[in-house]
Amino acid sequence: MSLQTKDDAELVRAYAETCSEPAFAELVRRHLDWVHAVALRQTGEPALAHDVTQSVFVLLARKAASLFQRFSGDRLSTARAQRVCGAFPACFFVDQYL
Repeated sequence: MSLQTKDDAELVRAYAETCSEPAFAELVRRHLDWVHAVALRQTGEPALAHDVTQSVFVLLARKAASLFQRFSGDRLSTARAQRVCGAFPACFFVDQYL
């Protein structure tokens, strides 16, 4: 199954379990425009909106395992996911698309 056909929950799980950069990049690709649009509408400043957008995706990267657990009921090793993905440069993907 290609990443484009997976739903968001499957992509979050793939990232949370294996730190899948392609899964995270697909999430960024899908949601970057609307996250940035909301940030720009709220801040009115393009540079600040960029920073807010990066922060949203950095938080998603850090909290992927706990988010998946909360919404799916499945148990993932949050500590393991944070250890494996802790240094993941989420803002790299945001900068690629902005």
